[in-house]
Amino acid sequence: MKKILGILLLMFCLATSVFAFGVDSTMRTVMDSWMGCNIDQVIDRWGYPTEEKTIAGHKLYYWTETRVVENSVDSHTTVTKDKKGHTHYDTYTTGGNKTVYTSIRILEVDDKGTVIKGQYSGNDLPFTFVGKAKDWLNPTYQLSR
Repeated sequence: MKKILGILLLMFCLATSVFAFGVDSTMRTVMDSWMGCNIDQVIDRWGYPTEEKTIAGHKLYYWTETRVVENSVDSHTTVTKDKKGHTHYDTYTTGGNKTVYTSIRILEVDDKGTVIKGQYSGNDLPFTFVGKAKDWLNPTYQLSR
């Protein structure tokens, strides 16, 4: 039994590591695809940034996306009888909580508006080049096969 639990734990750790590596690899490629481009090209592809800041002399553009997923509420009633034959009804409600997913992309530009650095964070980042990552990738960038 301990061997099986150990194997399952190892498989879980490997799966989460592969997922994390996939996210990091995908997002690093997305950000690298824009290095040396003008910020206007990024805006044409990603839309207007949600925020623009200058911090310690560094010009930063932020794209932040948030989505909230509401889990459904399930309710069920159990009926039990005690030793004396009395019927008891108990209703249980489960679910109803919310999960917030975010993705943040930040690009830094130089004085000419050229992208020189990028970073990302969040719990809603893609790990393959399907969907969002494909839309975020510079269309002129060649993915190596």
